[in-house]
Amino acid sequence: MQIQVCETLVNPLTRQREILALQSAMHEIGISEAIIVTKEETGQIPVKNGNIEVIPVWKFLLDAGLLQQ
Repeated sequence: MQIQVCETLVNPLTRQREILALQSAMHEIGISEAIIVTKEETGQIPVKNGNIEVIPVWKFLLDAGLLQQ
C-alpha cells in the first residue's frame, strides 16, 4: 500500500502534485489502491490505474491501532 501525507489538498497545485506522485508510484509497483493522509479531509479520488482514498490523520491512526480511544 502506498501512503502519501500532506496537510491539505485544498490548493489545486498541491492536490495535483500529490495525486500525480501516487499515480506514478501505483503504476510502478503495480497496485490499484493508495492513501493520502491529511489533517482533516476525506474522500475518494478515482485515477487511471485505481483509486486513492483520502483520510484524516486521526482515522488513519485509529485504523492502524496507533491511537487509543
